[in-house]
Amino acid sequence: MLDTSGNLYASSLGSIYQQTSSGSMMKKGTGLPENWISSLAKDSSGNLYVGTLGSGVFKLANTGTSWTKVNTGLTATVITTVVHDASKNLYVGTDGAGVFKQSKGNANWAEVNVNYHPNTGPSDLVLDSAGNLYSAQYIFGGVFKWNNGGTNWEQIDDGISNTSVTSLTIDSADNLYAGTEDGVYKLAKGKTSWAEMNTDKTNTYITTIAIDAADNLYVGTNEVMGSNEEGVLKSIDGGNSWTTVNAGLTNKQIISFAIDSTGNLYVGSYGGKVFMSNNGGASWDPINISKTYSTDIYGLTVGALTVDSSDNLYAGTYGSGIFKLINGETNWQPINTGLTNTHVSSLMVDSTGNLYAGTEDGGFFILKTPDQTPSTPKEPQAFNNSADNSSAENSGGCSLNMGAKNFTPPPTWLFPQEPGIYNPHQNPDQ
Repeated sequence: MLDTSGNLYASSLGSIYQQTSSGSMMKKGTGLPENWISSLAKDSSGNLYVGTLGSGVFKLANTGTSWTKVNTGLTATVITTVVHDASKNLYVGTDGAGVFKQSKGNANWAEVNVNYHPNTGPSDLVLDSAGNLYSAQYIFGGVFKWNNGGTNWEQIDDGISNTSVTSLTIDSADNLYAGTEDGVYKLAKGKTSWAEMNTDKTNTYITTIAIDAADNLYVGTNEVMGSNEEGVLKSIDGGNSWTTVNAGLTNKQIISFAIDSTGNLYVGSYGGKVFMSNNGGASWDPINISKTYSTDIYGLTVGALTVDSSDNLYAGTYGSGIFKLINGETNWQPINTGLTNTHVSSLMVDSTGNLYAGTEDGGFFILKTPDQTPSTPKEPQAFNNSADNSSAENSGGCSLNMGAKNFTPPPTWLFPQEPGIYNPHQNPDQ
């Protein structure tokens, strides 16, 4: 998670760490149980909240040193997501008991499952600028809204034909978009019925949605092998019309998406296939990872894709580790020395070029900047080994910044904490 001051927070088993804008890394508080941390939120007063998988919710006051359990009123302790609104009301989604709210100044949680499915957790929670809460349901289906200051959920999926909703997002005008197994739907601000934003092009499983600085909407789809379903589609009018932007794409099973500082688009797919567009998707050029690094097509699947502040491109794969493509060059370089788990699920970078990688089952790794002397630790290194004078950057799900003008021999990854890492939750106002 990144806060408004540029501080980076990361979670591991039973611990939260903060990297300040000055570059130091420190453990935040004591007293968290040995549970995986599923979500993290910070309110406008600087209080931190974490959701755990089994022990409920904990709070660390802005000036505090110990985490305090704040579970009074909760009937489930497996927390799937935590969000807060501008009025400092806190909401949590749970596995098995629905959604709970803790109002500002009240220590007790209140169940907010009226007209809701309490036996399952939400697949996504988002807040609009007015503090209204929206919840997506995948198993039971539907989209639900809790008005700021309200007393019950209102099901608001009128117009959605497939209510298995995987994700929600909101644009700068508070229009709500839902990704489903059968395409994209839009709830315009002030409307009560969803509009299907699908033609024959978008009537498919949506894997990823990206919005650029101009509110252009890009959708990645999961093409079924051998079918003619679309890969990437673009809308410049809020989803009212879509254009297929696949020229040059030889694989339309889109797994990951990134946009750099100049508006260049990047998509990742199976078999090490990465494509770039410098014209808004009108055409794509392959910048694929060589199969000499792996004969396993799945192992080269690009599941995490991002760019740094110098527009160098990085790709995390499902079995072949991490690769870097320096801006202006044509050959990818593997940067895997010391990376003991090469199934990479998430990537993040700070402004000094320290690279962070989350791996499936293998933990959280740090790659220091190339101008530092790499070393292989004899044991897991503490998280405070990060470089000085750094602040975190985040573009979408992950970002990278090696900060190198010339590529040096592959440096060494450090393994700082226990296995397993969860993507920190980013609140809309942070």
